[in-house]
Amino acid sequence: MSRPTLADLADLRRFVLSETGSDESAVAAVLRAYSLSGHGRIERRPTQAILEAVCQHFGVELAALLGKRRPATLARARHVAMSLLVATGMSLAEAGEHVGRSKGDAAHACRRVDRDERLQAEAATVAAMVAARVGEPGGRLPVIWPNRRSV
Repeated sequence: MSRPTLADLADLRRFVLSETGSDESAVAAVLRAYSLSGHGRIERRPTQAILEAVCQHFGVELAALLGKRRPATLARARHVAMSLLVATGMSLAEAGEHVGRSKGDAAHACRRVDRDERLQAEAATVAAMVAARVGEPGGRLPVIWPNRRSV
């Protein structure tokens, strides 16, 4: 079963409000029950915004980022992209898949970003760009670092 999107939750909220006569406590109860019913955690994953921001920051085309070529600029851009995707709670396999790479490549990218201060600074810059695009308050990307896989 796929995770619910924000659009799904907005539809659920509108439906509950229409059925209960604008009772916000009913919405909270339904969302709590929905979350506890095994549908998994509800979160926003700005995947496309991350990829676009990485392309803009590094000055590369999306097709090149997702392609097979391996010049240093593209490799650094991919490392930052996969690291940010994993940081938002995505699995290593999913992050690698979004960039046309394997789970092992995503794990390597996360290790590289964790060890390289320059890549960390670039990742922070891209995260701020993404946060501005998705409208997060305070200009911060919703990052879930404690859920990162051990690599």
